[in-house]
Amino acid sequence: MDDAFGLPLSTGSPEARDAYVSALDALLALRAGAPEAIGRALRADPRFALAHAAHARWLQMCGDAPAARAAIDRAVALAADGPARERGHVDVLARIVAGDAPGALAAARAHLAAWPRDALVLSTCASVFGLIGFSGRAGREAEQLALLESLAAHWTDDGWFLAMHAFALVETGHLEQGLGMARRALALAPRNANAAHVLAHALYEAGDDAATLDALRAWLPGYPRASPLACHLWWHAALCELGAGRFDRVAAILVDEVLPAASRSLPLNTYTDGVSLLWRASVAGMPTEPAHWRALRAFGEDRWPRPGVFVDVHHALALAGCGDAAALHAFAATLEDALAAGRLVGGPAVPAIARAAAAWCGGDRAGTVALLEPILDDVVRIGGSRAQRDLVLRTAVAACAAVGPPARVAALRARRRDGA
Repeated sequence: MDDAFGLPLSTGSPEARDAYVSALDALLALRAGAPEAIGRALRADPRFALAHAAHARWLQMCGDAPAARAAIDRAVALAADGPARERGHVDVLARIVAGDAPGALAAARAHLAAWPRDALVLSTCASVFGLIGFSGRAGREAEQLALLESLAAHWTDDGWFLAMHAFALVETGHLEQGLGMARRALALAPRNANAAHVLAHALYEAGDDAATLDALRAWLPGYPRASPLACHLWWHAALCELGAGRFDRVAAILVDEVLPAASRSLPLNTYTDGVSLLWRASVAGMPTEPAHWRALRAFGEDRWPRPGVFVDVHHALALAGCGDAAALHAFAATLEDALAAGRLVGGPAVPAIARAAAAWCGGDRAGTVALLEPILDDVVRIGGSRAQRDLVLRTAVAACAAVGPPARVAALRARRRDGA
C-alpha cells in the first residue's frame, strides 16, 4: 500500500493506511483532525512506525516535548528493521524532536534527494517556521526557495506544494510570480489553510489590505478556531483592520481569536501573533490593555521558560509591553551573553531589538531608532515572514517620525520596498 504521494507504507492494515493518509492531509492543510486520524491509524496498527512519527511531529508542534520524545522513541524502535525510506523519515523527525536542527536539516536534504515526495519531511523545511526558516542564516529565504525549486518537477499541480513554493517566491521579492502561484494553489486546494495563508501574505506584500481582508472573510467561515492556523489567519485580518484605523475591529479580533484565552491554534502562533499584534497596535497609536500583555507574558513564560529563535524577540516585546523594565534589562543582558558565546541563533539583531523595545517604552524615540537602524539588514535572521518582521521596521519608522529629519524617515520607509 502507498500513501497519497506514491510512497510505500509498511503497514499491512488498510484502515491504518487510510487514517494515516487523512492525518497527513490534515497536517499539510493545517486543518483540525490530525491527532484523531493518527489515533485511528495507531489503533488499527500499533506497530505502524510512520504513524508514531507523525504523532511525534504533531506533539512537537504543540509544544509537548515529553510526549513527543516518547512517540518518536517508539517510531525509531519500530522503524529500525524497516525500509530505508521509513528509517530516513523517522530519523529526520527524531532529530527535530531532539532539538538537533542542523542535523535534521542535513538529514532532510539527503532524504529528499532520494524521496522528493516525502511530504511530511519536506514540510519541516518548507515553512518560515521550519528548519531553514529558523536557521538564523541571513540567506535563509533564498535557501528555502532554492530547495523548493529543486523539487518542483516532482510536485506538478499539487496545491500544498504550490503554496509553499509561492510563499518562498513572495518572501524573496518575486511578488507577481508568487501571487499568481498562490492563487493557483488555492484553486487546487480550496480548503488548505496553507494556501489561504500564502495568498494573504502575497496580498499583504502587494499592499492590498482590502483584497486581503476580502479573501480572508470569504475563506475563514468554516475554519474552526481549533484548527492550527486559525489564530494566525485572524492576525492577518487584524493587520488589515489596523491599517485602516479600525481599532474597534482590531480589539475584537484580538480578544475573540488571538489571545491565549481564545486561541486554540498552535502555541507558537498564539504567542507571537498576540505579542506582535499588541505591539503593532501600540506603535500605531491604539491603546492596549495591560491585562492582555500580562496574559501573553504568562503564556510565553509557561511554554518557553528558555526562549529560542523568534520567541526570544517576542519575549522581549512582551516584557516591554508589561512595563517590566528590570526583567527586560536582565533578559537583554542574557541575550547579549548568548551572542558573545555564539549561542544566539538570531544574531545581533535580537538583543538590539530588546534594547530598542526598552527605549521605546521609556519614551526614548531617538534611542529606539538609533538601536534599530543599524540592524535592519540583519533582521531576517530572527525568523518569521516579512509580514511578521515588519514590526521592527514599523517601530523604527514611528520612532524616527517623532525625531526626524523627514528625509531619514522617508529613507527608512523605502527600506520596506527594498526587502528590509
